[in-house]
Amino acid sequence: MSTTDRDFDLKQLLTFSQFPDLVEVTLARLQISASAETPKRRWPKGSLQAELARVMANAPVASFRWLGEYVELKYAMAALEHKLRVAEPTSGCLPWDWMVITKRNFYRVQVKHTTGVRWHSYILQMHGREGGYQPGDFDFLAALAPAPDKKNGETWYIIPAKEVIGKRSVTLPKSKSSRPNKMEKWRERWDLFV
Repeated sequence: MSTTDRDFDLKQLLTFSQFPDLVEVTLARLQISASAETPKRRWPKGSLQAELARVMANAPVASFRWLGEYVELKYAMAALEHKLRVAEPTSGCLPWDWMVITKRNFYRVQVKHTTGVRWHSYILQMHGREGGYQPGDFDFLAALAPAPDKKNGETWYIIPAKEVIGKRSVTLPKSKSSRPNKMEKWRERWDLFV
């Protein structure tokens, strides 16, 4: 099923949980399509940069919020592929974007993405709507960046909040190199949601 199908039914993706302010999302085969030509700059085919550029080219409004919502949906799809239950708050005023529901816990997840490069790393700005994040704002940061090994188009870093709270920015590895990066240990750590 594609989002361009005229008979697309959002109810196939949503179920209602016991929490009145959350909508739990279940996995149905949904393909998020961004088919326009990549504007201005030519990124490598299949790269995260090219995909995000196509999404912005297809956006109904010129807004980075549109891109952020797209990345949040990519996070939800990735979490569901890892057999996690996720829920999205109905309010956009919270300092977290998604909740992961496990048998033991509920985890608040802030979702961010970056393609910005500084030297040998991708740089991820760590500020929310009201400035910097505070302790207790979220439990995990899910950061999307281009994959350092170039085999995959993208990679997720699942980082505990205590590693990033109070920082203005976080650097993520741009390539597999001899330069150590503290965030590499959090690459694809979906197992932290227990």
